[in-house]
Amino acid sequence: MYCLIVFLFHSFQPLNIFAAHLTGEVGGNVTFHCPVNRQRTIDFVYLQRGEQFVNGFYASKEKLTNTWTNTKFDHENSTVSMYNLNLNHSGTYSCHIRYKDQSEIVESTIILTVTAKYSKPTVTSVCREKNVQFCHVTCSSYSGSPKTQMIVQAVVGNTSSQIWANVVRNEVYNSSSMLYDSFSTAYYNCSSEEIKFSCSVGNVTSDEFSVSICIVVVVIVIVVILCCRRRAGKDRDGTHLHNYRNIKCAKTHSRLSSVCQESMVDERECLQMMSK
Repeated sequence: MYCLIVFLFHSFQPLNIFAAHLTGEVGGNVTFHCPVNRQRTIDFVYLQRGEQFVNGFYASKEKLTNTWTNTKFDHENSTVSMYNLNLNHSGTYSCHIRYKDQSEIVESTIILTVTAKYSKPTVTSVCREKNVQFCHVTCSSYSGSPKTQMIVQAVVGNTSSQIWANVVRNEVYNSSSMLYDSFSTAYYNCSSEEIKFSCSVGNVTSDEFSVSICIVVVVIVIVVILCCRRRAGKDRDGTHLHNYRNIKCAKTHSRLSSVCQESMVDERECLQMMSK
């Protein structure tokens, strides 16, 4: 009698045969496949989450009324389709199957992960007006999940280079949408070569853009030098005007000296170039 009771108890235990992983996006759809044996007659097959019934089929019932409104059961394929996903749908689900010719319930686990694709990152680049050597680039992306850091990449010339002086990253959670906004601000030193930037968060990448900061500074210096030379050369016959031009260029020279100090250009080379 004791052995018989143990046998009956064991025969009704669910048999968990495998676990599967399923991924969907917010607003999208997924399909749960319950692994039925089509050579056998099904007594019931259904999907549930925890103790909550989702959708399924019972041979003894013509219609089920307690199904999730965003789901649909396909009897021919023994699948449950779920629509209009949101982050709350993430979790562990289980298929329960029983055949007419046996009492055991076959159970399989399906883990659903719902994510939200971040928006394409937008990029802004700012340089201080009084210090063109020190600039920063900010990348912004919105409404994504899970929480993901923004990555800023830079290429100087034809090679990747670490030019960051400092990188500040921030992920902001929106309690109403349960999604994240991701930001990253990278402070960098300018280069005499062209710098190409791109930002990425998850599998979304921004358009590539480039800056050439110190090249602009050198061009400004050269233009002002040539301007001073031209004016000084034209005014050789007029001492008073010539002196006025020299004074004006001397003031410009002083301003450019500070520009040289603040830029990546060597100050001595810069001043030598202006004195020629």
